[in-house]
Amino acid sequence: MNRDVWELLVSLGVRIIIGVCVGEALALAAYFVTLLFILPGGVELSTSLTIITFAVGIGGGVGGFVGWVKLDQGLRDNLLPLTLTLMGGMIGAWGGLLYARVVIDAELVSQSVRLTAAIGAGIAANIPPVAAGIFIHLRGRGGNEIVVPRGSLTSPRHRVAGPRPPGRS
Repeated sequence: MNRDVWELLVSLGVRIIIGVCVGEALALAAYFVTLLFILPGGVELSTSLTIITFAVGIGGGVGGFVGWVKLDQGLRDNLLPLTLTLMGGMIGAWGGLLYARVVIDAELVSQSVRLTAAIGAGIAANIPPVAAGIFIHLRGRGGNEIVVPRGSLTSPRHRVAGPRPPGRS
């Protein structure tokens, strides 16, 4: 197996495991915090499900982001993984809620519906960054390497490694 492919698979595997574990932990923590402290008794069912699902989705998304954060880079480079994991967490929470309602045929007031939303959020938060990571790697933009397309009017005909020198735009 090619060394680049092996490094990509190991990197994705470690990031997925960390993202799913932390995503599940934070989604469940958000669920219990919402249940215990935010939702008072007597709130309508639709309102409580919406609040719980959004909290679980955000918790799963932030937890999934832990697996994809690049600590040595700034906010600009981490904005795409953060956006993708939050989007995946929200979609996963609503998907988990729908799965529990349709496939398991659970009542909306049951505990299993809300916990399935938390599980869906933690797992789905990692799907968009995995797809983006594979797409970026396949386009040849992995690491600090700047890939310059051949035939471009303003580019040399080779790869330039590392960041651009200061003073050049």
